Amino acid sequence: KIISPVSGPEHPELWRLTVASYCIRIWSRNQTLETRS
Repeated sequence: KIISPVSGPEHPELWRLTVASYCIRIWSRNQTLETRS
């Protein structure tokens, strides 16, 4: 589910939260992969 960057200027907090949650999701996924191996 990708949120359009167009909503950035209108809702900077929401866009920032979306980017942050996306980065955290990738980071946690990498942590899980490292833990398994």
